Amino acid sequence: MQSPLPPAPEESLAAELGLARAREAALREILDLISQSRGDATPVFDAVVHRAADLCGAEAAGLVIGKAGDRVQRAASHFGIAPEGISMYERGEVSMDPDISIAARAILTGTTIHIPDMIDTDGYRNGVSHYVSAVHDTGSRSQLFVPLLAAQGGTGCILLNRKEVRPFSPDEIGLVETFASQAVIAIENAHQFRELQTRLEREAAIRDILSVISQSRDDDAPVFDLI
Repeated sequence: MQSPLPPAPEESLAAELGLARAREAALREILDLISQSRGDATPVFDAVVHRAADLCGAEAAGLVIGKAGDRVQRAASHFGIAPEGISMYERGEVSMDPDISIAARAILTGTTIHIPDMIDTDGYRNGVSHYVSAVHDTGSRSQLFVPLLAAQGGTGCILLNRKEVRPFSPDEIGLVETFASQAVIAIENAHQFRELQTRLEREAAIRDILSVISQSRDDDAPVFDLI
């Protein structure tokens, strides 16, 4: 049987340009969402997960939240992950122990972890439960774990899974690392917005109490009621 001909140079160039435009559009979309999503980073997380899965050809993807000192991880967004896997997060069964969770190890060490083939790992060969389960229960083969790194350390992780042995390229890893940086910006913006809201609410409450105090000189009851 004759081998298929390699793509013509102009076809390869067109494919590369198409991919570059798709990545640029994804980055622009996420930046727009960051500017719009003040107190809620969820829309940004959803866009990051779906665009990462699409542009990297991953069958499943997720974004989990967790940091040093936490007992478990929380799933903030997911795509293509089996319901039983999501249920484990909801029940608080996904540990932040780096010896148990690869995502936790990426978060706590602040390093991207790329596993070209789950079967070709010491964990799988030694029968470590979560390695064996990843292969046999979810069909995971090539996996990528990119931490969300804030000033205070890792705060979460983007996970990508392929059900065939197809390692992630350096360009794909770099793209997901960019997405991770944008997710961190969304988290920090939401945190700052909520802090501002809390401060404004406190200042408004203090103004209301001071106003009632100035009007209730002979009766403390209205002040106590408002407090």
